Amino acid sequence: MLVWRACVTAVVFGVVAAVANFVFALDVPLSETKDQLQLKYAVTAEELGDGRIDFALLVSDEGRLKPLDAIDLVISSGSRCGGASDLSLSLATVAHAGRISTHVVLSKDLAARAEFRLRNFSLNVDTEPYKFYYHSIALAPYLSTGNSSPNS
Repeated sequence: MLVWRACVTAVVFGVVAAVANFVFALDVPLSETKDQLQLKYAVTAEELGDGRIDFALLVSDEGRLKPLDAIDLVISSGSRCGGASDLSLSLATVAHAGRISTHVVLSKDLAARAEFRLRNFSLNVDTEPYKFYYHSIALAPYLSTGNSSPNS
């Protein structure tokens, strides 16, 4: 009985340790540009007329980030807490004909601090495990351009 209890305790500890390593993975921003990462995407913004804006993201080529593990929406807290965010969540995506799309509706004040993050876990998984790499797409430049995508 004592051996059985020790085995169960060891297995539970191992599972908790493995999950903790994944949960505490580091988010690492990529310094490369859209062109250097060979990414092809378009962001459109449509004002809904009530102070909200519908942002749509269409990724037509994942480039060096292939396969994308997630597309996140992050709303930074501004200068209050350094790099902290007020909100961070993974968005639902739709894949069709080799393209990935998602959209979100935000108020103008939230959109000014928001960004899409294209995340990849396996970029350097052999040399640097437990790190998520991401490319940021700030939404603020799209507020003034309406439906067109600014050059990025």
